[in-house]
Amino acid sequence: MSAFTRANMATYGQNIKKYKWRADNGRAQIVIERTYINFDKLATAVGTALAASDTYQIFDIEPNETVLVMGFHIATAATGAADIDIGLTGGDVDGFVDGIEANDTSPTVVAAPFGLISGTKFSSADTIDILEASGGASLAGCKAYFWVIKLRID
Repeated sequence: MSAFTRANMATYGQNIKKYKWRADNGRAQIVIERTYINFDKLATAVGTALAASDTYQIFDIEPNETVLVMGFHIATAATGAADIDIGLTGGDVDGFVDGIEANDTSPTVVAAPFGLISGTKFSSADTIDILEASGGASLAGCKAYFWVIKLRID
């Protein structure tokens, strides 16, 4: 099992696009982040083979941010049967997504965190992570888009 951290995923050149809107009073901010991951290129750049049970940190969560919704779309299916969970490695590993097949391009998944439509506020920094949950295969061949919408009130 390997942990693909935000630091070593930056080596691969993971490009996270951020769009921010601030309220007139300057206190509230909506942040939309999106990224595209080619898992084969990631493994080559980091120098670690993909394996079942790998963890991938895809988005940072800053203290006092509220995650309103996150989602993903698999553009190219994984070559083997790999199910993924998306959540918090140090907490609820499937808080956003539980057991979606990465070898299927049909679903586009949009998920409210932990089943709460109002979002989840984080008091400390964390990351939103992908965990290969089951299926016995790696995410080899998989290419996917991920996004998150967060709210920050200072």
